[in-house]
Amino acid sequence: TEQWVGFFLLTIVILLEVFLFWKGLIIGIQGISWSQAALRQLDRGLIDGERGAIAMFEKSWSVDDSWLDAMSHAALIRIHESQNNPAEAAKHSEMLERLGGIEIVEEAWVEKIESCLKRLSQPISESE
Repeated sequence: TEQWVGFFLLTIVILLEVFLFWKGLIIGIQGISWSQAALRQLDRGLIDGERGAIAMFEKSWSVDDSWLDAMSHAALIRIHESQNNPAEAAKHSEMLERLGGIEIVEEAWVEKIESCLKRLSQPISESE
């Protein structure tokens, strides 16, 4: 009887560890996944709409990781500025300042966002 109780207790502990590991891998990185998907959409030129970069950056907020929020706000500022939407850009600028300002955002991230937007704003040349 003691062996059965020990076996079931050990089984429950192992299953709990597996669940917590899965939760950390799958659920815990949701904000990062949305941010990566948003960057991919921006790179593809899909900015607006339900599956556009703006919507995905807005889904990437993280309660635990303020650095991820700062990255999203920095991206949204530049996107809204490129779309000539100063009210939205100002809103995200204010949120970014509350988190510590542009200084806390990795420079490479800002450069990537700006390069995607610059490429999108250039006219497509027709090949002969």
